[in-house]
Amino acid sequence: HELERGNLETGSGARYELLSVLPVEAVVMTSLGYDHPHKLGEKQWQRTLEKGGAMRTQKPFFSVEPSQESAQIIHSLAHHLKTPVYWLTSQEQETLQERIKHHSFPPEALLQGHHQRINAALGAKVIHYFYPEISLDALIQSWKPVTLAGRFEEIEPHVFMDVAHNSDKIKSFISQVQSRFADRKKTFIIGLSHERSPENVFQPLLEIADKIYIADIHRMGVSAQFIAQELKKINKRNIPLIIEPNPVNALARAKSERRKDELIFLTGSLYLIDQALNPDPYLKNLNATHGWRKM
Repeated sequence: HELERGNLETGSGARYELLSVLPVEAVVMTSLGYDHPHKLGEKQWQRTLEKGGAMRTQKPFFSVEPSQESAQIIHSLAHHLKTPVYWLTSQEQETLQERIKHHSFPPEALLQGHHQRINAALGAKVIHYFYPEISLDALIQSWKPVTLAGRFEEIEPHVFMDVAHNSDKIKSFISQVQSRFADRKKTFIIGLSHERSPENVFQPLLEIADKIYIADIHRMGVSAQFIAQELKKINKRNIPLIIEPNPVNALARAKSERRKDELIFLTGSLYLIDQALNPDPYLKNLNATHGWRKM
């Protein structure tokens, strides 16, 4: 494709990532949020150490400026590897936000989301490092038509899906929901995987939802019954929490009961979305049972 540079995304964490054997020109870490704690550690410093393992000797490292504790760990790693560190500042984020005001975007554009705008500002910083002649406005113009499947995607009228699967991404997703549909009724279909805490992940949903359907996930799923029990403890608005184990049935029921002004959102796990929407029964089965045969 005649590319000069490309991006390769690591798996969860990076200290033991197979991609580390490849030569790189820079390392970019988009965030140090509460993600994959069962693999990367419950403590922020543990996750910082794991993700910071992507650093390479004397290659620039870019990231959003983290907490003081995480910044100290990153700088310690960088000192050991003689790696220059470039933090995305709040001023750079504000500059992007201000420039975006001069552009119009379609509703489905990736840059409609607040979290994605932070990532865009970080991407712009990296691009400017290698190509200082490219202006920020030119980058924004090129990003206008960009969409990402599964990120606030309207799959049919009044029905959206978003692959937000941890507390940070759910908060960003909710922010986008409210910015676009603050005055609309909202029903959510949720599921959870990988031993994540329902209370930590879904608490923001309880603040804006009018109804929540809770489904089971076959692969590494948190049971719908347990999710309902945990959310009931913090359900101060007493919104309906409905257990519908089958994701297909949960979506069908939500659609059949949808009122005229109501919107439906599927979120919490990519496995939930796959089981609810995948039309191919063979792929759906493979995705739901991957890893069942232990080697």
